[in-house]
Amino acid sequence: MRRSLGLQERPTALLVGGGEGMGNLMALAEVVQQSVPHLQLLVVAGRNEALRQRMLERTWQGAVHIYGFVRNMPQLMRAADVIITKAGPSTLSEALVCGLPIVISGYVPGQEEGNVRYIVNHQAGYFLSNLATELGALLASRFADDGEGMAATTLNASALGRPDAAREAARLVLGLCPKIDAGGD
Repeated sequence: MRRSLGLQERPTALLVGGGEGMGNLMALAEVVQQSVPHLQLLVVAGRNEALRQRMLERTWQGAVHIYGFVRNMPQLMRAADVIITKAGPSTLSEALVCGLPIVISGYVPGQEEGNVRYIVNHQAGYFLSNLATELGALLASRFADDGEGMAATTLNASALGRPDAAREAARLVLGLCPKIDAGGD
């Protein structure tokens, strides 16, 4: 997938701020670059054009690719070795289907708290209470020794992925519906 996207064949992190480019993506990207300079970084700023422009104008030391709103998130996820994102259910589900370890950068209280617990309890990712100070150390340790520290988390994420979840839900709903008599009223 990296080759098809024109990316380098090297360990890669995907940093996502959602459709609106929320969170302090610039600071997080800088932390990743300083802590793990060999890591290729894909940053999706979403519809936040001002942020995307600021990031494009900055001089990065390593392989950093800045995107605005994208329609190829599954491909970007397949190209990455880890995703850094908030605990939105759609993004987490997509990441798990891709077998992508997750670093949760934040969550909506109440609404997304269970998502954080689910990912952490199943060891499919991490939640860092202070992302700005903890992210670099986590990624540096997880990507030491050619990423072997991330291998178990990748397996756990893959095990949780449910690529046929929508089809399974539709079958369940259809199974609950009474049979329709085609020959009647």
